[in-house]
Amino acid sequence: MSKFSWRLQDRDESYDTLVSWWGSHKAFNSKVIGYSSLPSRIFVVSKGGTDLFMVPVYASDSTFCWLGWTTSNPDAKLRDKSGALEYLYEIISVVMKSLKYEHIISKANAKSLQKVAERSGFIDVGQTTYHIKNL
Repeated sequence: MSKFSWRLQDRDESYDTLVSWWGSHKAFNSKVIGYSSLPSRIFVVSKGGTDLFMVPVYASDSTFCWLGWTTSNPDAKLRDKSGALEYLYEIISVVMKSLKYEHIISKANAKSLQKVAERSGFIDVGQTTYHIKNL
């Protein structure tokens, strides 16, 4: 039996918490991702009633989906977070595969998130840079 639990939330349930966590982390140069830019599917991993990570998962109309803005609870204990993201990535993989997705894309600048992705079976495709054009 796992020491972690997980749930799927929508952006209505998740947005205020994500904004708070982003602020604590000073993420995105102290800006936030707009509500309408988040997907409706937010995976959450918890331990002992404390949420540890939230991972929005964007779904496409192809066989690809992607992880966006993996965010940790800044107030959670580091020892409680250990293994939680790997657990959640496995859950995300199972759920998205059941929905007929064949590929998950993950992009992370933080070395710790890159290592977790690699331990969870993601393949490093080399130096990659994403750009966003705001319309």
